[in-house]
Amino acid sequence: MMEWNGIALATTGEMMRVVTDIAESGDREEAKAFLAEYAKMCDDGMATARSNLGYLAGYYSAETMTQIHDVFDVSHPIFGRSVPTPDEALAAGKAWAEGRPK
Repeated sequence: MMEWNGIALATTGEMMRVVTDIAESGDREEAKAFLAEYAKMCDDGMATARSNLGYLAGYYSAETMTQIHDVFDVSHPIFGRSVPTPDEALAAGKAWAEGRPK
């Protein structure tokens, strides 16, 4: 669980509501502070925090995803900052799965 501005963020959904609000505001300093606080919870620190936020942004609209990527300076671990078509996403998922150690 993470606390931000006195509010307990117990779920990923609660955390992402804060992330999307920050992204919408465009406040890069708040985004940097939030990311630093979130990184304290992650096993691999900042690298994992950046990857997680970039990945989770992919579940939002292209506009919201782009805002999150830009304001938090993160990217999706597979797609980077691109907005893949469904076919591109499927192909990338297959390629990732085929290259995964067994």
